[in-house]
This record gives sequence, C-alpha cells and structure tokens, in this order.
Amino acid sequence: MRPDTTWKRGNDDFYAPEFVEELTAAPVFFIRICRANRSIAAKFAERYYDSVGCGLLLYPENLIGSSAEGFATACCLDRTTYLTYPEIDKAAASGGFKLLSGGEVFFEGAIPAAGDICKTIEEVSRFCYLRTGDYVAMELAPRRTICRRENPRTEVKGTFSGNDTLDFSIIF
Repeated sequence: MRPDTTWKRGNDDFYAPEFVEELTAAPVFFIRICRANRSIAAKFAERYYDSVGCGLLLYPENLIGSSAEGFATACCLDRTTYLTYPEIDKAAASGGFKLLSGGEVFFEGAIPAAGDICKTIEEVSRFCYLRTGDYVAMELAPRRTICRRENPRTEVKGTFSGNDTLDFSIIF
C-alpha cells in the first residue's frame, strides 16, 4: 500500500533527499480498478479492471532497517512510485516489460497471466474496499539496488508492450 502522494505519472526526474544514501527498486505491474467492490471472487475479477501498466517502486534503503515501521516509512516517501501513463487497455497488453538502469538491463520479464491478476484482486479485496480509479500493483521481482549516492545521476528507461514508457533520471 502506498499513498497517492508517492505516485509519479510522468517522467520527471527523481531528486533523492539528502538523508537517502541508497535506493533499491522493484519493477511492478499494475491494474486500474474500474468498478468498486470488496471480497471479489477470482472468477469475477476480470470485470473489475480495465487497463494495465508497468512501473517502478523506489525504496530508500536506509529507512527500511529491520522493522515493519521502517518499511512502511520507506513506502511513503513522496514521488517514489513511477507508473506508466497512459495505461494500456487490458485487451491490448501483450509482450513484456523491460527496465534499463544506467544502460544495463535491470529487469526483463513477461506481464502476469490473467489468472494471477484475478487471484491478486481476490486477495487484495479481502482486506480493502477497491474503489473506481484505485491501482493494484504486483511486484514482478524482489527489490534490489538501483543506485547509490556515490553515483550522482542514474538514467532509468523502460518499455512496456513495445512502447517506451519510462525515461527519467535519479539524481543525488
């Protein structure tokens, strides 16, 4: 769960606060909820989302520590959730998602299967009421280091379903 103050819908650069020494990142696949409800069974979940996208979650590693509170704090840092925009209609999404960091492949993989998406909606809606316009994100890989303060600028580029979707820099 991340508040909407963390979302970045464009490709604006990310300026790391002075207290951040290292950023880790996890690639995500997200869906946009188009109908409100809770306790949605997986067999009906297909009706509850209309578009999809991919993005990147940034985590200031030195805030995480070993506590749940540290992880929650790290997830709330403003402007650390990069979501592709506009989203792609779920029927048109195909192919995969590729992220480059500093010109090297950071992540490459296929988008989740429809059954996995529906199971995720079922699981999330057990605990949260899903509203129209909400986003449900699924991390595609564990987080890992994307940059450190000793490298003052890191370029991040991403493609999804054959389209260039992310292009920004992380600046210390």
